This record gives sequence, structure tokens and C-alpha cells, in this order.
Amino acid sequence: MVITRRKSVVVRIDVDKYLCKGCYICVDKCPTKVFEVSNIVGDYGAFLPVAKYVDRCVDCGICELYCPDYAITIIRGGESEA
Repeated sequence: MVITRRKSVVVRIDVDKYLCKGCYICVDKCPTKVFEVSNIVGDYGAFLPVAKYVDRCVDCGICELYCPDYAITIIRGGESEA
């Protein structure tokens, strides 16, 4: 008997431009380098990070965990075989 585990698929990663102050902890801590600094300026006057390579995301949640301003939300979708 083979037991397979299902896990959710990351559909999108949102960075709230009203909460993000541009500390770039998410850019630094992401193990698969999903984030990149953009040329979009947020409400704090800093360039916002964007999840440019969502397909690389392994759904570890480190970006959400380390974000001091709760500005990152991982949007999860259906399931995939793990």
C-alpha cells in the first residue's frame, strides 16, 4: 500500500502596499528566492518586494512568519501530489 500526502498549491503571494515598510526580510529569508525588489513605491516610500517567481515557492511560510508588519499573505489553492 502506497500512502501519498497531498499539499496545497501556492497560487499567489500578496504584499500589502499599505503595511509593507520595505525591510526586505522576505527577500533575504526566502530559501528559493521567490521575492525581488520592484520599482513600485509603497505607502512608506520604500520600493516594495514582489513575488516574481511564485512557481519556485515551496510553501514554507517563512515570508509570512518573518514579516514584522504582517504584510505578506500566501494564497493557497487546490491540492497537488507531494
